[in-house]
Amino acid sequence: MLRIADLSPGLSQIHQRCLVDEIVASLPKEATKVAGDAEADAYFLEPEQSWHRDWLARCNAERNGIRYFLDALPEHVVARIRERKSTLVVNGSGEGGVPWFPDNFYTFHEEIRQAELPFDGVIVVTGNSRIQAAYKNYFSEPPDVISVLYHNVYFTKGVRVLSEAFAPNYQELRDIARRRTEAGAGLRDFLCFNLAPRPHRVMLVASLAADDLLDRGLVSFPDLNGSSPKGLDSANDYLATALRTDFDAGENVMSALDRLRALGRMSIDEESVDHISKEYKIPFDAFARTWFSVVTETGMTGDDVGWITEKCLKPLVGFHPFVVLGSPHTLSDLRQLGFQTFQSVFDESYDSIVEPKKRFRAAYALVKDLAQREDKTRLIGELAETAEFNAHHALFNAMEAIRQQWTLPLADAIARRSRA
Repeated sequence: MLRIADLSPGLSQIHQRCLVDEIVASLPKEATKVAGDAEADAYFLEPEQSWHRDWLARCNAERNGIRYFLDALPEHVVARIRERKSTLVVNGSGEGGVPWFPDNFYTFHEEIRQAELPFDGVIVVTGNSRIQAAYKNYFSEPPDVISVLYHNVYFTKGVRVLSEAFAPNYQELRDIARRRTEAGAGLRDFLCFNLAPRPHRVMLVASLAADDLLDRGLVSFPDLNGSSPKGLDSANDYLATALRTDFDAGENVMSALDRLRALGRMSIDEESVDHISKEYKIPFDAFARTWFSVVTETGMTGDDVGWITEKCLKPLVGFHPFVVLGSPHTLSDLRQLGFQTFQSVFDESYDSIVEPKKRFRAAYALVKDLAQREDKTRLIGELAETAEFNAHHALFNAMEAIRQQWTLPLADAIARRSRA
């Protein structure tokens, strides 16, 4: 029996428990969860320090000889890993999880050497789907190579929560979605959720306002008159600079930004499902009143980051076609999990554009075109089969795809080291 212990401190356990529970659930007869102070075959650690967000704190800590990754390990755990009796699993499967980038790995490698741990006794789980392949380019010479595997805890938790909540009502939800074809021209065009005012979201909504398209959709958007980011005079200065620098925003968009500030907070009514946290709630009524979604992911990143969250799950479960503003190859990543995208009708070439600025332009051009289509009744009917497939796959089959592609490879890697 494979024994797995959770060493993650504090609130970070919300991610850790999800991943540890996935491993145990995938191997119910071969794995069990044990207390952190017990002897275990694998110890899961999600470092508490936010070193990846605070470069200065990281430098000061390194100067004073403080370790960022391994300082939470009890001595008995360090001893077992040194003696190759246990495996250390550093969990970075959540948002901003560690480590993601080359300089993070250099720091981690140095800590492993200082702690005199065997490199083959360490597994890093990353939520960045690009790192697993890129790591081989960072460090190609043994023995200083650890095992890097991919698992996305946010997406996994979203699939589990939504399937448990809505799979029993699939036929009812499908029938509601089918009524969109009857509503036809009476529908709004797009649905777009935006919680935090990240630059790509502000650029999107300001562009929609500049092109007089905002009223054609249902859009949630925060009040831009709130508090400012640390180190800047105001949030408005930050956003204005980001829009001009990152997206080459023109004067029409900057003028629209002023109009957004005047509008204040925009909201979409959400149905109350008491046992589901806010990030996983799906306002099916809003999906029924629109015909496609514009998903604004956590970041509009370059090719060094591959990150999908529950935000992409919402249109999948909501029977919607969608356009994604997020990491490059997001649609490709979803297809690998068995979902279908809408490339038979949509120009999805934006998904392969690496540069965020150019990818935004291509994706927004698609959004603009779809929002002005006069044949949306025909398009809804043409895309309905794919939309229904996605909703069914998300609610009934996606967890098995995640289990096969993400969870079992990690569980097998731990088991192999336990048997070695």
